[in-house]
Amino acid sequence: MAPLFLNFITFVCKLYCRLLLYHTHSLQKSVNYFLDPPVLPPEELEAPPEKIVSTET
Repeated sequence: MAPLFLNFITFVCKLYCRLLLYHTHSLQKSVNYFLDPPVLPPEELEAPPEKIVSTET
């Protein structure tokens, strides 16, 4: 049973190595990705409202 399992593991490892070696998409990001600030949702662009402190005497 052990040789069959090792053959399977070897096959899977070789398959994934081949897939990683011949993948076609680019992993590099453009320079603008790092230089431009991230886009924030509208609620984070607005200034927070002033806190109203009630003074009771």
